[in-house]
Amino acid sequence: VAQRDAGQVVPSGPQLMVGGTEYSWQEGKAICFDDSYIHEAWHNGTEDRYVLLVTLWHPDLGEPEVVDMAKHKQTLEGMLGKAEL
Repeated sequence: VAQRDAGQVVPSGPQLMVGGTEYSWQEGKAICFDDSYIHEAWHNGTEDRYVLLVTLWHPDLGEPEVVDMAKHKQTLEGMLGKAEL
């Protein structure tokens, strides 16, 4: 899937690394990345940060892959008891 993170309130300190490349959020700006790459986020600051996360189907996925992934997501949500992964 593709992930889109849009910084809403971004103090100094939060960082994102995707595939070995480091990014910083900026208020009003979005970072788009393929979350099949190894990625991590951290926050070395003291103030809260607010980032809007939007998960999208990767544009290279065909209908069979989307249907299959949606089934797996539903199964995981049922096992974990969460409305969202």
